[in-house]
Amino acid sequence: MHQLDDLIAQTWFRTSGAEPIRDASAAEAARAAIEKAQKKAVAGLWDLPFSFNISLEQKNIERTTVSAQEITGYFRKEVEPAFAGLDERLRLICELDWLILFYRAVKIISEIPGAAADRGTVGYVRTLGLAAKFKELSAQYQALESGLPAQERLSSFDSWLSRMESDLVQPMNTFWRRAEHLRRFLDRVRNLFRIAVLAAVIFIIFSFSTGLGPLASALGIHHPRLTAAEKMEDIGAYPPVPVSDFNASSILGDDGKRVDHEDADPHSTFTDLHLMDGDPTTAWAEGESDNGSDKRIYVNITKKQYVHYIVIYNGNQKDEDTFQAYNRMKRVTLRLDAANKSYRIPVHPRRCRRGPLLDHPRLLLPRQQQEEHHLLLGD
Repeated sequence: MHQLDDLIAQTWFRTSGAEPIRDASAAEAARAAIEKAQKKAVAGLWDLPFSFNISLEQKNIERTTVSAQEITGYFRKEVEPAFAGLDERLRLICELDWLILFYRAVKIISEIPGAAADRGTVGYVRTLGLAAKFKELSAQYQALESGLPAQERLSSFDSWLSRMESDLVQPMNTFWRRAEHLRRFLDRVRNLFRIAVLAAVIFIIFSFSTGLGPLASALGIHHPRLTAAEKMEDIGAYPPVPVSDFNASSILGDDGKRVDHEDADPHSTFTDLHLMDGDPTTAWAEGESDNGSDKRIYVNITKKQYVHYIVIYNGNQKDEDTFQAYNRMKRVTLRLDAANKSYRIPVHPRRCRRGPLLDHPRLLLPRQQQEEHHLLLGD
């Protein structure tokens, strides 16, 4: 396992002693000041080594943006104060030396399998911000160094920094920039996958609740739904289903009073016999004093057989004025007694129009055999 001490041993201030110097007095004085400050920084480490070392482990859940922020904070607290007594040029040398140390660390991390595709690791490196810091510090150092006489420059550090930039800094910047692009691509793919899964779940719920779509067809799920009869290619292709009897919960008599089915005049204007006479200009009307909510029509078919659809002429369609004068349904509940199922369906009366076939007149039944169907008209 790589430790911070191993990387400190590779810093310039630890490895520059064997390099030749142009001007002994100037170089040695600068090097001595740098070495003193660096030793002070190394001796003052406390929290940084633990956070730094753990980030270099093979599988590390602590390699996150938060841990990178902690390392940056520890560096400012434990390392940078040691450089306070140096002039600007020597301070920049010390900070660039540590910055190269961090580059060596992210090189170690780059060799960990899967690190480049890990969101936490990519965020960790991005938060350290090494590329921007190196560009800023190196530019400041070059500006100061270029203004000095040749004999006062630290040529050994200049050559070392140039070598580190080409061999380490640029390759790592390229590597982690590509890792960032890969991470963004994977995030987009993941988000698209989530959207696709959510859409699939919504589609499945919709298909199960409405009985529509290929999934419902494949599973044999059929629920009642309303559709425009004008769009039904098969309307009229099936013979009428024989009905043994039917009746309504109440009837509006010609005198404007409520009449029960048993007592109603079969020739009255709003008899429930009009429900099955096939004439859209006749209508049944319930005889209650309210708005007609929760009134029922009971229909019993003669024998077991397929019921393909029910056509409902919503409202009194005798003429336009009559159509506007009477209430129309906005919800219908279909109850199949034999199957012990009920379906509540919105009709949207505002979109209904007068005519032989309304916008939403057809009520599809489950394609199964039933002995008895009760149609409960809603409000």
